[in-house]
Amino acid sequence: MRAATIRKLVILVGWFAFAIYTLDAGRNPGLVRNPDLVPYPWTAVFLTWLVLAAQAFGIAALLRPRALGRRARLWPTAGWLGLQSAVGVALTVTDMPGYYYVPTLFAFTGFVIVLGTALGHSMLTASKKTLVEDKVD
Repeated sequence: MRAATIRKLVILVGWFAFAIYTLDAGRNPGLVRNPDLVPYPWTAVFLTWLVLAAQAFGIAALLRPRALGRRARLWPTAGWLGLQSAVGVALTVTDMPGYYYVPTLFAFTGFVIVLGTALGHSMLTASKKTLVEDKVD
């Protein structure tokens, strides 16, 4: 399978996992007087799915390896997801409905995965470079 196909599948599976999590988080209405009387927020869940889709498309666009090499794309993507996570945490208000927190969690999870991939790729590249330099000497 090609790397581009794998990358798209991983992003799609991530979106789908968080879409399911959003469905579950929608059952928590937040701090309300009588939570049993609050109807399920289908519109808010659908809008959260759209926000997640926009985030997933942003990640896919940043990881597209056309103009720059793969490593050069990983660091800006990690920075963008880190910024999304920081803004999401800064805007977090307690006692909100459960779906409210899903986009920040999606960005933070993506940040950790992409940062780990970038660090692993950098360490692998550095170790290969060191091996090549050792063979030359």
